[in-house]
Amino acid sequence: MTSEPSPRINLPSGRYYVQTDSYATFAAELRAAVETGCAPTDFTVLLEGYTWADSEPTKPRERRLTVSGLTGDELTALAAGSDSELHQVITRAVLARNAPSAFSYTGTSAFGFETKSPAAGSALT
Repeated sequence: MTSEPSPRINLPSGRYYVQTDSYATFAAELRAAVETGCAPTDFTVLLEGYTWADSEPTKPRERRLTVSGLTGDELTALAAGSDSELHQVITRAVLARNAPSAFSYTGTSAFGFETKSPAAGSALT
């Protein structure tokens, strides 16, 4: 039985960076960060099969997106693995970049975030 490698990369500051293709792993790591008071307020994600209203239909693309300004409620829902909350924050981030409102994507991967220092406080406070 082979164990999966840790998605955490320890940083010299004592914080860590998480990188994973799995939303379940992302949610579990986010939950741990929330519980220890070092939750991030943003994360990155790769949108697969990204298209918009006037894009060439045969050319879906990948789009790396930074989702920022997460609230405590959003962090809690994402840490619980809520698919609807993930779609909601992705939609907010795409629209904040003046993208067409008629967009779609077929999947997500390459989730990443860096924890805050516990001394900096939790985003839930």
